[in-house]
Amino acid sequence: MSRFLVILLSAALVPSSAFVAPGAPRPALRSASQVEQMQRVEMIEEPSTFPFGAVAMASVLGLMVGLASGPQVAMAEDAPAAPVMDKKAKLKAEVEKAQAAFSKNAKSKDDRLKEQMKQLEDFSKTATTNKASN
Repeated sequence: MSRFLVILLSAALVPSSAFVAPGAPRPALRSASQVEQMQRVEMIEEPSTFPFGAVAMASVLGLMVGLASGPQVAMAEDAPAAPVMDKKAKLKAEVEKAQAAFSKNAKSKDDRLKEQMKQLEDFSKTATTNKASN
């Protein structure tokens, strides 16, 4: 029902020219006497400027759209709760599996230290041979 009210209010704010086809014929130019006569008539009777036709047409259209899409939208809002939980459980299982594989293949701190010490020794040997050759 709230969607219907929003559509109705937005249709009331839309100018009535929005509901005119773009290729609609335009009125012909009038002579000065015809313009004066029309101005006198306008002064006598002041027509309503509120676009009742456009509001009525938009409200009927909004009612039709709201009634046609109402049940499907309500069902679509209720349905995703279960699949989201399944996705979260699957992602959590994948993360745990990846962490287990990483920790299985990871080197201990002692192994890393030994490797770095060996690299430093190799570097110092090459540095001394390069210095001796220069």
